[in-house]
Amino acid sequence: MADSLKNLLRIREGEGRTVVLLGVILMLNTLALEAGDVVAVAGFLGSVDVSNILILWIIDMIMILAVGSIQGLIVDRYSRMKLLRAFSLLFAVIFGALTLLFAAGVSDTITYGLLFLLVEQQNIFLPLIFWIFASELFTAAQSRRLFPVIASWSAIGQIIGLTLASAAPVIRDALGISNVALLPFNMLLYLISAVLLHYGFRKVQIQTVHTAEKSAHWRDNVTRGWDYIRRIEALRYMTIASFCAIIVLTIIDYHFLAVATHAFAAETTSISFQTFYGIYRLVMTILIILTQNLVANRLIERYGIKNALVAVPIIVLGGALFVFIGPGLFFVAVARAVIRLVNSSIDLPAQKAFLALMPEDVRGAVSIFTDGYNFAIGAIISSVVIGAVVFGIPSLAGTISPTTIYLAVGLLFAIVGIIAVRAMYRSYDATLFNWRLKRRQRTASVLKDLEF
Repeated sequence: MADSLKNLLRIREGEGRTVVLLGVILMLNTLALEAGDVVAVAGFLGSVDVSNILILWIIDMIMILAVGSIQGLIVDRYSRMKLLRAFSLLFAVIFGALTLLFAAGVSDTITYGLLFLLVEQQNIFLPLIFWIFASELFTAAQSRRLFPVIASWSAIGQIIGLTLASAAPVIRDALGISNVALLPFNMLLYLISAVLLHYGFRKVQIQTVHTAEKSAHWRDNVTRGWDYIRRIEALRYMTIASFCAIIVLTIIDYHFLAVATHAFAAETTSISFQTFYGIYRLVMTILIILTQNLVANRLIERYGIKNALVAVPIIVLGGALFVFIGPGLFFVAVARAVIRLVNSSIDLPAQKAFLALMPEDVRGAVSIFTDGYNFAIGAIISSVVIGAVVFGIPSLAGTISPTTIYLAVGLLFAIVGIIAVRAMYRSYDATLFNWRLKRRQRTASVLKDLEF
């Protein structure tokens, strides 16, 4: 049976142990990440007004900007296996420290806020180091064949983590425990990861020899990435459209949390907000996994990158209109789900495929700008706008509510995104003729390189 499974997954002799070790480590991190995220959001919103999450988002985005400035310096200068083990131990220690804070009776606003920020840093650091480390263990041909198998363990971790977080209120009431039990559980998961990294890869051969090189200053990367984006017309418009989508998504995310917490605050239902939010995230995760594996690649391959990139701005505009017309929980939850589904399963792979057309010497700098700074700055601006409306404009002559105002702002940015993506569509073909985007391997398929 084991041999049949290996043949099905295309795992060859001598690869199985390494694949399982990497898969388990990835699963443990994802499990801790998803469970911690649901508990952190539910716990934080249960102790403060929903508007306070805007402050948390801004702090989180500032931390992402700071991390993006130094992660290249760290990742490129040290052994990735040692870094991964060190960060696993570090997160285990931090979860232990958070457990002590909860036990000491520190304010839930502070403890759950710190848990939220910790989870976000998990999502930045560990996957980045993990996949670089995994690429050092296999050749390029092995990576294309085995990375999808390893990545599937992340889906297992997501499903287990979200299921556990959804069921936590029921388990908590049955056993008489609190959400604090999650923290030593996550600490144990990271200790297991550190042990697996220490003992599991002692005799594993590194395929890619790592050499420490002096990394460029973060300002040079930002300047180089922005200069390239500015000169390549289609890329410039794609970045603007993505920026507008981030702003709209943040506004809809906030409105979803505001409507959901208000609906469950009345306690007219038999389930808690944490259970609802966990189940909602679980359903979304399953739909994204199915769409990515069964639909997305086929759509991109059939209709091309250009047409795939048009999808999200159109869906974002439709979702913004849907929420504006029907602000109830059902309308907001459906609109958010559809936008997130298309963004994660179609738009992000299409953007990666477009970035893969660029020369290797600028690809990293452009990716740091589009995936890091663009996202963080967009989220900060939208959070500031929502905060200004909610705290600064309680009402406008008693006729227009703050909700209507920030939803109208989201609708405006959705329209700007449509204009930008139309400009990208018109300039896309001309951009491909630009000498900067010519590929050396013209017969290689971008989608084959993006299997994982």
